[in-house]
Amino acid sequence: MSFSDHLKSTNILLSLIIMQRYTPPKPAPLPLDFDEFYGSLTDKEKELHELAIEKLGSSYFIQWTHMYTKWSKNKALKSKEDEKSN
Repeated sequence: MSFSDHLKSTNILLSLIIMQRYTPPKPAPLPLDFDEFYGSLTDKEKELHELAIEKLGSSYFIQWTHMYTKWSKNKALKSKEDEKSN
């Protein structure tokens, strides 16, 4: 076996060892009001959320999405309006 063949086989073995130890990153933490937010979604929006989790994995931060920020702003406005009316 030549030296280059030995290096190739060593690299393959190292790659296999590394792959066996790889653990994917944990998903991003959910905001505290996630359950309330998720309950307000339509079926289509829930499907989109599940697809984002599947495709983006740990890169998907629900609190940075358009759906969540829009919902969060509306929730804050409603809360302010309720305070004013009381």
